[in-house]
Amino acid sequence: MSNTCCICGTVRNCAPFLDRVFENIQKIGTIFDKYEIILFYDHSTDGSLKKLQFWQKKLPNMQFYHNKARLSKYRTHNLANARNFLVNYVKKHHNIFKYFIMMDMDDVNAKDCRPENLKTYLGRTDWDG
Repeated sequence: MSNTCCICGTVRNCAPFLDRVFENIQKIGTIFDKYEIILFYDHSTDGSLKKLQFWQKKLPNMQFYHNKARLSKYRTHNLANARNFLVNYVKKHHNIFKYFIMMDMDDVNAKDCRPENLKTYLGRTDWDG
């Protein structure tokens, strides 16, 4: 298996942060031979959907699932549903990806990232995270 990664994330009302997050995803992607971006989009009241469509045109290795189901009144239920969808995608395609990253698509990952740090940790054999 080559050095491949699936970078996943859930998107709901993240529009102000998506440009920076996608820039960071592209930086992270440079440490892999091949990477895919798989996202789960829930109903948003901001411009998240338009941002995702913009980035999907720019990034041929990106796809997103648009949730049509009714949302729960509980944020944690919606988040769990989205992450479970993504984890099941990765499990189904486990023979394609050596690595799997679940990213927050909001302010948490809109800060400057340093992919060389991740590369260092991925090279270690004395732990798993």
